[in-house]
Amino acid sequence: MKQEDIPVFLKDLLQELLEDLSPRRIFGERLNVEGETLRIEGRTFTGPFYLLALGKAAWDSAAALAPLLSDHLCGGIALTRYGASRGKISGIEILEAGHPIPDRAGLEATRRIVAEIEELPAEATVVACISGGGSALFEWPLEGVSLEDLEHLNRILLASGATIDEVNEIRKGVSCVKEGGLLSFIGIRSCLGLIFSDVVGDDPALVASGPTVPGIQGKRWQEIFNRYELWEAVPPSIIQTLSDSRGEGAHEGEVFNSVLLRNGDLCRIAVERLEKAGFKTLFLSACISGEASEVGRFLGDVAREIHCNGKPLSRPAAVITGGETIVQVRGKGRGGPNMETALGFARQVRDIPGVWLLSVDSDGSDGSTEAAGGLVCGDTWNRILSAGLQPEKGLRENNSLSILERVNSLVMTGPTGTNLNDLRIVLMP
Repeated sequence: MKQEDIPVFLKDLLQELLEDLSPRRIFGERLNVEGETLRIEGRTFTGPFYLLALGKAAWDSAAALAPLLSDHLCGGIALTRYGASRGKISGIEILEAGHPIPDRAGLEATRRIVAEIEELPAEATVVACISGGGSALFEWPLEGVSLEDLEHLNRILLASGATIDEVNEIRKGVSCVKEGGLLSFIGIRSCLGLIFSDVVGDDPALVASGPTVPGIQGKRWQEIFNRYELWEAVPPSIIQTLSDSRGEGAHEGEVFNSVLLRNGDLCRIAVERLEKAGFKTLFLSACISGEASEVGRFLGDVAREIHCNGKPLSRPAAVITGGETIVQVRGKGRGGPNMETALGFARQVRDIPGVWLLSVDSDGSDGSTEAAGGLVCGDTWNRILSAGLQPEKGLRENNSLSILERVNSLVMTGPTGTNLNDLRIVLMP
């Protein structure tokens, strides 16, 4: 494969992977719907069905599932981020709200959803399609927590360098719909949670903060506050609410949660496609975490070992990793973890020919930007310098988007309709 063909190859591969793991395809494979009966993993649920879709994959999930439930659908709402919906869906109302910072539209949408669910007949089944992003979108703060305090809390958490697991752990403690809180409103009705995991480890209680997964708020929030030195910055109302213990909400109906897709599936299919294309593959992990540019540096060191010594595998080589990196925001630039990973990699391989890294967020939005991530190679760093830019300063100021944009190294997909965490592919033909 010629070097000039690599960017198109990697971008086409990404699109193929996202299509393979679309809600439309996975529902067709995993769900058995016959009339008013829905079966999954040995469980049987009957209509009428209320379809609730939350998160970045909400529109695609609702668009795929609503036709399957057809005449036995008694209503539903798809709640997604601004700009992620793509038209009307028969029988489903589409609402949009703020992400990653909760806003008033999200709070009003949540109350609207809860009001509709409470009016459902006792024999109804709530089918909840849950994906990452739902934690910010689907929100009803506990009494004493204002929207302004909630917005402030989220800005602090997202800038602190905390993992999404840690962010959602805090969010759960100030909400009446997270950590199984939605089940209190579902009451005696049955609930089927269909989950697309965007968290390392795939704990369903952490995806969108687990609205259909019962739990009891513990004291881990104190450890998180200590680790990131948040005590002084967090509003007193938040600390007071977190300190007040609360029990598990009451729910009498049947509940079943199934994680349909996860980051490991994305990595696995990437490995299969790359092997079919003739590459030797090394799948390191779907649980890679840590500071983004340092993960890029690590992957750069792996690429150097392959280039210099042909280990742990020789060319043509592909190294695949998943998981989710973090960025501690220090500057006022624009960027995201995958773009910082790409810059960190480019710095580490700047004198190695024929080496590439695709680093993207599978939902199409890295951080809170419109870019999915970055695509860099062995000469990217030098091209950045030749353009008169200061990439080291860009990393310090969290300005990776502007740097990569100037050298045509951004990956732009738009909203992908899924959310399975990050994918990184080191490619060395």
